[in-house]
Amino acid sequence: MTADSSTSHVQHRVERLTAWAVRIGVWLSSLLMIGGLIWAWLGPSPALSAPAYEQLPAFLLLHPPTALMLLYLGIVFSILTPFLRVALAIFGFILEHDRTFTLISISVFLMLVAELAYALRQ
Repeated sequence: MTADSSTSHVQHRVERLTAWAVRIGVWLSSLLMIGGLIWAWLGPSPALSAPAYEQLPAFLLLHPPTALMLLYLGIVFSILTPFLRVALAIFGFILEHDRTFTLISISVFLMLVAELAYALRQ
């Protein structure tokens, strides 16, 4: 096996993994949001009142499931899917020993983190 074929094999596996992660993230967030909307429409659910951002983790972890919780989890998965995709790209570029794209991917990941931190701070 030559170096080019092993790099190609690694690249193919990483591309498949990132595509799978994005697909799962999109489907999971969509199903959670659709389920939350259906539950809010059909079921006896308390009024949909949104907690503050700083209360969101406690809301998702400590309260019994509600339609609003499903909607929030769908949004959270939708937000986290790009983070996972970029993290997997970093991993793939490290395995391929591609320093340029590793650094670019790390900078993109840091920008995503900074944007999320800024948005949650507001």
